[in-house]
Amino acid sequence: MTHRSIRWTGRIAGAFGAVAIFAGSAAAQAACPTGQATWSSFKAAYSDFTTRGATVDATTRGQLASRTWAYGVLLWQQGGRTAISSDGGLSYAIAQCYGGRCGMGSDSAVSTAVYDKINGKRSDLPSSLPNTPPREALAWAQEKLGCGTPVVQQTSSPAKPASPATPAATGTLQERFQKAYTVVTRDPVEPDAARAAFAELKALCAAKHAQSCAVTAKTYMSAFASSKDAASVASALDYGKQACSLSSASGCLETGNLHFNELYGMVNHVTATDYFKKACDHGSSDGCDYAAYMYREGLGVAADLAQTRLWYEKSCALGSGSGCFQIGYRKDEALGGPLDYAGARTDYAKGCSLGSSGACNNLGALLETEKGGPIDMEKARSAYVTACESDYGLGCTNLGLMVENGKGGPEDAAGAASYFRKACDLGHPKGCYRSAESARARQTGYEQARADTLKACEADYPLGCNLYGAMLVGAQGGSKDAALAATYYGKACDADIGIACSNLGALNYLGDGVPVDYPAALSLFEKGCNLDDGTSCFSLGLVYREGKATPADDVKARGLYEKSCELSSASGCQGLGFMRDSGAGGVEDKAGAREAYGKGCSGGNAIACRNIAVMNQMGYGGPVDLVRARTLYETACDYKNAESCRRLADLRRDGSGGPVDLPGADTARMKACSLGEILACPG
Repeated sequence: MTHRSIRWTGRIAGAFGAVAIFAGSAAAQAACPTGQATWSSFKAAYSDFTTRGATVDATTRGQLASRTWAYGVLLWQQGGRTAISSDGGLSYAIAQCYGGRCGMGSDSAVSTAVYDKINGKRSDLPSSLPNTPPREALAWAQEKLGCGTPVVQQTSSPAKPASPATPAATGTLQERFQKAYTVVTRDPVEPDAARAAFAELKALCAAKHAQSCAVTAKTYMSAFASSKDAASVASALDYGKQACSLSSASGCLETGNLHFNELYGMVNHVTATDYFKKACDHGSSDGCDYAAYMYREGLGVAADLAQTRLWYEKSCALGSGSGCFQIGYRKDEALGGPLDYAGARTDYAKGCSLGSSGACNNLGALLETEKGGPIDMEKARSAYVTACESDYGLGCTNLGLMVENGKGGPEDAAGAASYFRKACDLGHPKGCYRSAESARARQTGYEQARADTLKACEADYPLGCNLYGAMLVGAQGGSKDAALAATYYGKACDADIGIACSNLGALNYLGDGVPVDYPAALSLFEKGCNLDDGTSCFSLGLVYREGKATPADDVKARGLYEKSCELSSASGCQGLGFMRDSGAGGVEDKAGAREAYGKGCSGGNAIACRNIAVMNQMGYGGPVDLVRARTLYETACDYKNAESCRRLADLRRDGSGGPVDLPGADTARMKACSLGEILACPG
């Protein structure tokens, strides 16, 4: 399946490199930040998204975005419309939410109005924007951030909170934990209060409170990241083990992290794998993902695709969109178990619903085929829409292809171009290539198209190299540079792009940008033809017809034209028709010539259209058919074949193959004259 994503999400590196104060299942009961802490968290997340987001894969970028929007929802809840109006970044986040990104339905009118406010096109926010977020958006944000305590509603932008008091040792263990955790995670930190709260967390851990042990371990890990104090690592390991022994998934996960990440100086993949598996067994989908990674890469255990599949299956069952994407892919490709397209569809659908843009894309790809169920173009298009809206470049490219061809919905060339543009801007090389192709088809934006083809080429997409070369030769989007084009054609040909071999061969054959080199041209045409490129086979046949690079051989030329025509080269069909018509390289075959010319004309070759029109007019290779001849001359004239325009004028004047049409005859004759047909000119 050529347009599916097979890229791994990269979550191992992201999660294992983190030094946040808290992570994993323990966060499920933590309080959401309030006051200045919310603003600081949002600003940090927004900065991370806008800077690092441009350098990571689409899945990680989506995760960064979701975290940013989630903090934005909390600010909306706490600060209302006033907060949104006062900060451009927050306004952008809320506009994204109304684009359907925050667990709430999309409303393009509100989203557009907020963007207009950001861009200065309107002075205030739309009245339809409520002062607080919908309930489902708030629930979504709390789920994304792993917090559940109700946030504080304020009527204006949150002010800097007063210094918190040291938590009193009263209430249940969980209540004491909530108070201490709130203090140690405040931003900015109040040192004295934070030290007291941290001591409280350690005391709670001694009382067998699992979350407190996990947070204490994570705090020591964070301390080591900044101080490189070995004692912090030892303490983190001690508390992490305690948390894990108390069935804390987060504690197991962080202990595995300590043994995996080289930062902590205690790499032991065997131990890391063991703790990741424990984290999974205690309900952490991240633990399952990491265990799967260890089996996939053979770290601490023998590489085992069956075990990889097992742990991703568990991850998906625990609600990980990434896990569902991974298990779906393994069923899709029969990795570590049997081929199961129906199961892959189910897993991709679940992963898509859980926010995995890769799963949405791959679901769309399966729905375009009969693999795992019936073809459903509408659902495929919808899946690609979801992937593209999550800034998944491949999804945007695939959506553009469906929209361009009217699959699963209306055909829309301009809409397709916008999706290709977005895919390219997201760094997807095929999107850049298709964006350039779309621009050329619409005969607009050549400079951008040339830049896009170069971008695709530099991203190791060889079709982009070939198209860049073609634009250099054709002086599209800039001046002609055939010598530079030869370099890029060469890159694409080296990557076995047959048409690029043909194009480079043509430069060598004609001496365009490079010295004439017939042997090199012959070799390049042969390579392209062996790669089943119809144009290469036609060019190779032409070489044998002309006898410049090799002795002339019409028999070989005819065989090559036949192969070229079978490979849908209109020029090849035209050449084959001529050889059959004339008997060159074999027996004369008028009927066969008529057939070959017909294929060439259907492929857009003007000479083929002209020749089959003549055959129909004269009855060569079949019966006389003046109606057909007149239609074919019209087609050839549209393709700017001057002789066909003159012959069309004669048929319209005489009423042959249709009614007499003197104005139409004059129009065709004038066009023939303008195209250089002297016999059609007056006088």
